[in-house]
Amino acid sequence: IGPQKGVEQSMTVIISFHDTFITKVDRAYRCTCFFMEADKVVTSRFEVSMLPTTDLLDTARMPLCTYNVRRGSITGAPVAYATVGEEVYHVWRCDSDMFGMLVHSCFVDDGSGGERKQLLDEQGCAIDQVILPDLAYNQQSNMAYAEVHVFKFADKVTTYFQCAITICMRSDGACNGVTPPSCRGSQSARNRTRFARDSADMPPGRITENESLPSREINQETDMDVSADRIVVLDLDDRTSPTTAALENKENVILDPLDWRSGPSIHVMEASARQVCLSTSGFGVVLSVFVLILMASISGIGALYMRHRQQPPLKP
Repeated sequence: IGPQKGVEQSMTVIISFHDTFITKVDRAYRCTCFFMEADKVVTSRFEVSMLPTTDLLDTARMPLCTYNVRRGSITGAPVAYATVGEEVYHVWRCDSDMFGMLVHSCFVDDGSGGERKQLLDEQGCAIDQVILPDLAYNQQSNMAYAEVHVFKFADKVTTYFQCAITICMRSDGACNGVTPPSCRGSQSARNRTRFARDSADMPPGRITENESLPSREINQETDMDVSADRIVVLDLDDRTSPTTAALENKENVILDPLDWRSGPSIHVMEASARQVCLSTSGFGVVLSVFVLILMASISGIGALYMRHRQQPPLKP
């Protein structure tokens, strides 16, 4: 047997029967122990799961964007009626400082589908500077406005405005190159402007020049449509009419609903105690009560007449 791996221990044991001398009966024994080394691989298997991941979702609330036409300033009262040539402000606003916006693809129509004209192109640039100039944006790019003189279609009384607004996240730089638009081909590219004020609620004041920015591609996923309330527009020769005077005095105005889209007729109720205006249902109720009273009166008079005839004549 070949050499083995292990540990050997050896010792000698002497057994003596005399306490002084070694005799023939004494014995000596050599004890050797060998501990053989044995290799054995012991395994134990267990599984360790991967480090779990946690999804971090940061969902920002989409802003609420509005489109209004206001009188006097960008914070003035909404315009429901106006005359041709009157100065108004078209204001677009989104209620969030996290997002910027670009106003584009604006149209005006008469409400009946007969006339529809484009005012801003897909890049947010004005098509006709006389009708609607290029828009001015504030520093946060969440508000834009344009000073416009009221116009209307030749044979219509109402105007409807509709635009598209593209939303972009300001924090990750998504608004760079998107808003404000460059409008290099427009007539007012030389004096393209932005607000110099930090607050979007401040009235229009001093504005500074804005550098031209590269064109952009429209992302349909971040676009939303906004529309302004309808506006009743009177002609220039109606400024001195009683209707216009009543409108300026904020008197009640009734718009005929039967012919609204094709050009409503406007009736003004003068503030007088001698005039009362009733709706169709109210007039029907009043007429029914009047007929009932009339029939009751006729019945009472007839009963009195018949009673008078049935009485015997008085003897002399």
